[in-house]
Amino acid sequence: MRRTLSFLIVLLALSIAHLPSGIAAAQAPTDDALIAKVDALAAKTLARPGAAGLSVAVARGDRIILRKGYGMADLELGVSATEESVFRIASVTKQFTAAAIMRLAERGKLALDDDFTKYIDYPTHGKTVTIRHLLNHTSGIRNYTDIPGFFETGTARDLRPEEVLDPVRNLPLDFEPGTKWEYSNTNYHLLGMIIEKVSGAPYAKHMLDEFFTPLNLAHTRYDTASDVIPGRARGYGVINGAPANASYLSMTIPYSAGGLLSTAGDLVQWQLDLMKGEVVSPDSYKQMTTPTRLSDGHTAPYGFGFFMSDVDGHPNLMHEGGIPGFNSILVYFTKEKLSIAVISNSPAASAGRLAAEISREYFGVKPPD
Repeated sequence: MRRTLSFLIVLLALSIAHLPSGIAAAQAPTDDALIAKVDALAAKTLARPGAAGLSVAVARGDRIILRKGYGMADLELGVSATEESVFRIASVTKQFTAAAIMRLAERGKLALDDDFTKYIDYPTHGKTVTIRHLLNHTSGIRNYTDIPGFFETGTARDLRPEEVLDPVRNLPLDFEPGTKWEYSNTNYHLLGMIIEKVSGAPYAKHMLDEFFTPLNLAHTRYDTASDVIPGRARGYGVINGAPANASYLSMTIPYSAGGLLSTAGDLVQWQLDLMKGEVVSPDSYKQMTTPTRLSDGHTAPYGFGFFMSDVDGHPNLMHEGGIPGFNSILVYFTKEKLSIAVISNSPAASAGRLAAEISREYFGVKPPD
């Protein structure tokens, strides 16, 4: 949530750089061998100064072979992380929000090429911004988390969705809609508001009723500070190489752009359900996982809630997330049908780096020097 466009691109580039390169054909490890490697890699990750806990899951084809917690979910209370410990997934939330929009479109409740102001009141300064522009980050609407001082003022207060956007509401668009790609949390915040308007239910309830309960994603839900949530992990920062409690953030701020809690096991199951057509139709999933075509014919490696990457012949779909105290990644290698999810409750333990190390072990690639 906190990341600017440039910061996001840097993180994405780092993750891609950490994914296997120079991949040669290799015998994939057995389930038991891969699980042993993941255990060892998780232990190495948690040995870094300031690290706390991890949630990790791996699926091969349609089989989840590992879902496990490592390290600590709460350092002060001495609570170990388990496969049922729930972590903030930050911007991986965007996949869920995009799916909710696609399902509403399938039911004829909205159309992707509708002007989004048909559903909610928001100034676009004479420009036509469609729901599609919001989904693929081509709207030109300013990212509210980029506003200087945003995270230093007011983020501990519970706000209504429209109040969160007050700092950017009256700013001009950064570019003509559809002409450029620029990551903006505002886009997915607005999509959450559209979901509420069209469905007639709060975002949290709509997601629970439409997806989490029917799909048996029992450990996935919207994060609300006042609720008693079993297994909720605590988030940490690092000061002088030691863990420190992360700064408080009202989850009304990330909202539909980054406000969900989950486990790595649920995230991998979500990916499997998407591929099986149990979340949205195959056509909708194809749209979600197709690169965006800009008005000048160039493409951007983002669909609706998915980044696309191809590393030496190994295409993958992925999204990362970062929020105070937590970082996450869900990545799916499309040819090998390998799904990996990692969530961490400390910046000292990088979810993206661990996912990359796991994929290297799977593909039999030597780590870089």
